[in-house]
Amino acid sequence: MDETDPPVSEVATSPVAAQRAEERAVRRADAKPMPRPEANPNLLRDRLANERTFLAWLRTGIAITSLGFVVARFDIFLTEFARISSETAPAAVQPPKEGTAAVPIGVLLVLAGPLIIVMAAVRYLHTERALLAGRPDSRWLVRNIVIAITAGSAIAGLGLTIHLLGALP
Repeated sequence: MDETDPPVSEVATSPVAAQRAEERAVRRADAKPMPRPEANPNLLRDRLANERTFLAWLRTGIAITSLGFVVARFDIFLTEFARISSETAPAAVQPPKEGTAAVPIGVLLVLAGPLIIVMAAVRYLHTERALLAGRPDSRWLVRNIVIAITAGSAIAGLGLTIHLLGALP
């Protein structure tokens, strides 16, 4: 009897122990060690990098949401400031034209932040499963997120530029 063999009472009472004993008997009969799948020596490093990437996207989503809030509130602040200034200024001074571009852009940015966070979570889970399965991962989601953020930022910047130029006397 081998030193690693469980006692007879354990084999009779535990299905797990019975299965282990059966596996050892099969291994002894084959006399060949069962091949183990190759472990990825970089798995921990890759999983931590995946987590850092998710946290970076999380920060980006929060920042975009905050920026949207500031953009929308700043327009409201400018409108109120112009109203108060026109009440205290002489009648000859006209308040600046009210623009309506900043609030919709701010709302879009506020909505884009959580969308980015959800997409980042999907990406994180997809990459985590790919790492654990040991298969390569495609980068289609990251590419689409980067394109969407770039296009959204360009459109928002253009809209704000038009809004600010329209407020000039």
